[in-house]
This record gives sequence, C-alpha cells and structure tokens, in this order.
Amino acid sequence: MRKAGLMIVFTAGLLSIGMGAVAPGAAGTTGSAFSVPSALPTPARFTGVGSTPDAVLREVYKVHGEDFKENRDRILNEKSRKYLDKYFDKNLSGLIWKDLTSNSDEVGVLDFDLFYNAQDAQIRNLTVGRPTIQGDRSTVPVSFNNFGQKETLVYTLVRENGSWKIADIKYKTGDTLLKYFKENS
Repeated sequence: MRKAGLMIVFTAGLLSIGMGAVAPGAAGTTGSAFSVPSALPTPARFTGVGSTPDAVLREVYKVHGEDFKENRDRILNEKSRKYLDKYFDKNLSGLIWKDLTSNSDEVGVLDFDLFYNAQDAQIRNLTVGRPTIQGDRSTVPVSFNNFGQKETLVYTLVRENGSWKIADIKYKTGDTLLKYFKENS
C-alpha cells in the first residue's frame, strides 16, 4: 500500500516537471497556461536541475517570480554569485557580475528586468516552450503577457559542465543581452 502511494507521487512529480509551462498560480504567474507533451518523456530526462534547457528556465522563472513579489533578487545581486553561476554560462555570468559590482555610481547595462524585458512588470500566462536542441546548444521560447502586452523572449542555452546554462537572451526587438553588453564595453 505504501509503495503504491509513493509511486503515484513520484509519477505525478515527473509529469509536472515534464510540462512545457509554469503551473498556474506558480510564483510570479497567474492564469492558465499548460502545454501537455505528446508523449511522456524518458526518465533519463529528469536527472535534476540543469538536466534540460526548459527545466532550467522553469526554475529561473520560479525563483525570479518569488523574488519579484518579495522585492528581492537572489539571481541578480551584487552580494552573491550563487544563483548567477547556477543559471548562466561562464561568459554571461561574468559580464552580469561585472555590471552588478562595478557600476555603483551609475546604472549599468542591466537597467531593466532581463527576465521580463521591462522595468515594471505584471506578468500573466507565463509559458516556457519546448527546447530545440542541437548538440550542446539549445533555444527555448518563453512567452508571457506584461500589462496586457504579449512578450516572447528566446533563450540560448549551452551545456556547460553537464548542465544547461543561459548563454544569451533575444528580445522582441531582435536585440540580445550579449549585444547590450558589447555596446556598453
């Protein structure tokens, strides 16, 4: 009896992790936005955070959404690189860290919320799309409504030391986060 109960919980956990969207009511989201996979993913896909590009982004948006509501930022702060290095590749995390720690008198490149492409946000219907993977590179669309305006960001992730990490973000205008850093150097 106990064994069957554990199996059900484990299976439900796999299904929720395998969804292509953030669950309604998840931190920083409201509304309903589910993308049901056409077939169940293989268990090898679920080896932990960083195991798939979309899993990384779902966790990033979960953490960032929680922080946004509480007016804090565990990912992008000048006190700790813990989350920055967890989610971003070595190049981009270095650029972000330098921007956060060396522009104390003025605003640096990050004068906006890079996850919402805005300074203010009221996020609804956040959806992490399915990844397109080519070797050790992947692109993943993330869509949401901010103050009623549809926004889609396209993330480029790379596999670094066995984990998927964000290498760049392409915004609706066609500009990328790396381009902003290059223009500011």
